[in-house]
Amino acid sequence: MVSPLSPPRRKEHVMYLSTVQAKVQPGKAEELAQKWKDFYGSRARDWPGFQQAYQAADRATDTTLAVGVWSDQPDEAQLRQAMQEFGAQIRDLIAEPPSVEWYEVLQHF
Repeated sequence: MVSPLSPPRRKEHVMYLSTVQAKVQPGKAEELAQKWKDFYGSRARDWPGFQQAYQAADRATDTTLAVGVWSDQPDEAQLRQAMQEFGAQIRDLIAEPPSVEWYEVLQHF
């Protein structure tokens, strides 16, 4: 079974998107987004394959979505450790456990 943190393994070079969707406490999306930027902003730039990331929210449903763009598969152990550390920092902001998914980029322009 593939770990939800693990992108699919392919032989040819492809790009990947990682998504983390989380339900936050009412009115806490902006605070979570700032903590996300503060935590990952300096770390992610040094990770091999990392390209860019976005944090978005549906304020009406208190749902956030983080999207990472990767040119290569990240180090799963490094990413898992960072997610655990960040999760501990935002525990009081989260209403439900976040879901993590990986997607292979099929087309872009």
